[in-house]
Amino acid sequence: MRKQILGMVGAALLISSTIVLAAPIPTNVGVMTSAGTVNCAMTSDGICRWWTSNPSGYDTKGGTTSTLLSSTSSASDARGTAISYGHANMASYLPTLHAYASSSGNWAPDFSALAGTVYHAGPPAIYYTGQGASVADANVWVAQGYEYIGAGPFTLTVTATLSSIFSGSGELGKVGHSGFSLSIFDTEGYVFNSNYYAPSALLTTCPIMGNVSNYCKAHGATVYANDRDFLYDSGTLTKTVSHIVNPGDKFFVGAFLDASVCCGKTVDSSHTLDLAFNDFSQLVSIDVPGVVPEPKALLLFLTGLALLLRSNARLRSAKQA
Repeated sequence: MRKQILGMVGAALLISSTIVLAAPIPTNVGVMTSAGTVNCAMTSDGICRWWTSNPSGYDTKGGTTSTLLSSTSSASDARGTAISYGHANMASYLPTLHAYASSSGNWAPDFSALAGTVYHAGPPAIYYTGQGASVADANVWVAQGYEYIGAGPFTLTVTATLSSIFSGSGELGKVGHSGFSLSIFDTEGYVFNSNYYAPSALLTTCPIMGNVSNYCKAHGATVYANDRDFLYDSGTLTKTVSHIVNPGDKFFVGAFLDASVCCGKTVDSSHTLDLAFNDFSQLVSIDVPGVVPEPKALLLFLTGLALLLRSNARLRSAKQA
């Protein structure tokens, strides 16, 4: 009975630290999350523009918890609620991403002083209307490492499938959107930083986003393949990237998911961004440099692992006896 209790406690602790033991098991997965709410000022083109003096970009910034294989961030106030979550998936051997954003329809900050002022000189000219609303925004970035151990060249593909539910039409991005980016990129010089608000976080996200700026191209890891897309209404979309790998090649798969919405609407992408390989039978895990969990999460994981291993060792000894 004691052996069974030790095993059950160990398993429970591992589950509570968002770790599921299965083979093959990655040592770590880089996950960065951010979530927040912010005031926005309406313009004559029907878009509500973010308006904040907070350096983080949010009026209310969500708290974040990270482990070796997961991260979550959540924020909630009178403006709305935003939640982002990314974690290892032992069935697909790739991470899974979730994002949820719901803005309040009752929030109306006073931007009357801006009424009639120019947002963009044009043409066409765009003006502030003086009305205000709120934005809820949730984001998650992931990177997981692999080495190809096959005997010859192989065309590896990664497919991303995004499913989202909108409470109303996104009106081609004016009210809200759910979007993602998918990349396969080089390991050379890449270090993951799970703190979205740190100055060095840009180098973490650059290759995941596909080196979209000159800075990224000059300082980020080489991107082998990238694609991206957006949803502006309820639905599902799929994108696939591919890369030819040779024996001994090491690479990272990175993905980004964003859910952002204003004006009393909701974007629910907790129905996930799912990733899938065409074949992972010739892949083994490698570490993503820089992945550091929070001390409490690491202690929880190590305690659960120790109890589970101890229980398994006793069971093996009992069978041998």
